[in-house]
Amino acid sequence: MVLLMVVTVGYLPIVLPMLLPGVSVSPAQIARSLVLLMLLPLGSALAVNAKRPDIAARVKPFFDKTSNLGLIALMALQTLLNVRSVVAVFGTGGILAGVVFLGVGVAVGWVLGGSTRETRSVMGLGRAQRNIAAALVVAGQSFEDPSVGVMVVVVAIVGLLTLMPLSRALGRGVPPASPTAIG
Repeated sequence: MVLLMVVTVGYLPIVLPMLLPGVSVSPAQIARSLVLLMLLPLGSALAVNAKRPDIAARVKPFFDKTSNLGLIALMALQTLLNVRSVVAVFGTGGILAGVVFLGVGVAVGWVLGGSTRETRSVMGLGRAQRNIAAALVVAGQSFEDPSVGVMVVVVAIVGLLTLMPLSRALGRGVPPASPTAIG
């Protein structure tokens, strides 16, 4: 996942303007936002973990909760403040596009995920539901149209509604990881 984030910071500023011809996006602004809001915090956390794992273990639960609550609050506020835009997505094909996007993500992660079913499952699910935060950063900082952020939130919600049951189905019969295997 760390590698995917680093790659995202490199390719998103280059690929996004190519995918959206005629839309004015600044590759430098995208890169700057992703580096400042994602890569630097991640690098700092990895450095603390490498030098002071005791401190990292102590503060991790706080940052996990803060990060999750922040993302939930952002998604909820984005939805509430733009409820008309969220409702307008229905019937446009946007939800279908989101489902296709998620399906392609699962397929790519599965195919490139290695030789074991467990690894392919994790890679497929992780690939499909990754970088909501990066997408929200880009949507908020590179587009003035709030419907861009709304679409990111809609795809994130569709992802939760589709990938959660898929993860349960893929996890059936897989023994839980032992504490030593996680570390």
